[in-house]
Amino acid sequence: MILSERDPKKWYDSITNTILKSMTRMQTEDPARAEWFRFARMIVIEQTFHNDLSEDNLIAAYLRHNAKVKATIAPERLLVFNPAEGWEPLCRFLGVSAPETPFPHVNTTEEFQARQAQRE
Repeated sequence: MILSERDPKKWYDSITNTILKSMTRMQTEDPARAEWFRFARMIVIEQTFHNDLSEDNLIAAYLRHNAKVKATIAPERLLVFNPAEGWEPLCRFLGVSAPETPFPHVNTTEEFQARQAQRE
């Protein structure tokens, strides 16, 4: 199993400027998908974050999740991976050679927001 882990503050900034912002806006602006957004809101905002989207609560939930994964999965079966580390730890864990191509850095906040703007 691979647990992708990053700086909690950067994760918070990312989720609030992408997924949560999109969910909030789209639920009111896209009636055709209202049922999907209602379900997503129930899972993400209500059940995961208990209707508290404050920075402290979101970061605490992120840290709890990562701690639970680390406590549940045997260390030899778990790679705690920061994508900033690139191919080497990932490929070593998977037992494969690292590709010649640079490690991809995709789905940035800017890319996410640009995709959302195209849909509007």
